[in-house]
Amino acid sequence: MRAYIIILSLVIAGFSQTGQAEARQKAAPLAPKVLIITMFPPETRPWLDGDKLTTKVPVAGTDADFPDVNCNPQGLCVVTTGMGFANAASTMSALIYSQAFDLRKTYFIIDGIAGVEPADGTLGSFHSA
Repeated sequence: MRAYIIILSLVIAGFSQTGQAEARQKAAPLAPKVLIITMFPPETRPWLDGDKLTTKVPVAGTDADFPDVNCNPQGLCVVTTGMGFANAASTMSALIYSQAFDLRKTYFIIDGIAGVEPADGTLGSFHSA
């Protein structure tokens, strides 16, 4: 009987700790200061390498090739949407409606690589839209 009580109390303690962890996750969504939006890995790589984005937050509904949002403790996050309007729209919708993030006070920056007509710019020139 004593062994039964000990096992039962261990099981109950395990369930309560699991519930506490889930409650903590639901109660404290990440509130990034800046969210960098990229389309494909060559745009994402400098952010991952240079800013130590060690926290990976999986978001359901994002592009299957890029399921995680990468963040650092200072409030910088990077999401890779995949190329094309549909991937960008579905990834951003999934991120906005995710319970993992509070984006109400977040600055959004779109980081992209693009070409330019030679008459409008030179190699290495910067253009902002």
